[in-house]
Amino acid sequence: MGRRLTETNLGIDVPSDILFPNLRQLIILHNMPGNLLSLFLPSKSLEIYEVPLTSTWKSSTAAVQHLIQQLSGQHLAPLVTAARCPNLRHVRISGYPVDADAVGGRQLGIFEDLEDVRVRWGKRLAERGVSLETIYSSD
Repeated sequence: MGRRLTETNLGIDVPSDILFPNLRQLIILHNMPGNLLSLFLPSKSLEIYEVPLTSTWKSSTAAVQHLIQQLSGQHLAPLVTAARCPNLRHVRISGYPVDADAVGGRQLGIFEDLEDVRVRWGKRLAERGVSLETIYSSD
């Protein structure tokens, strides 16, 4: 059985720049619900953002597809508009699978989809002068 995350209305509608005016580095340690992540992103003071890919990518093709959607929309989309994060210089994706064998011999296509997302966002970030670092993991 997979875990289900339920989004909760936190009742906070203050912009992240007011809540965290000096936030320079944000490291996500676990899959964070979108409404909680939106408390931190975007932030005008943010310079470094790291999102680890958890072992979720090993469990199933559906989990990898969900991860692709999260990585694109929830984690990277708020970062590409210069006005929203003008000081951002570096994005790091850690725990990235090394190759198709690292995803437990699952369909190569889903790994290619994940790689396409990484490459596409890397180009979009580079267009605004932000580097994308990928830290690979075979665990």
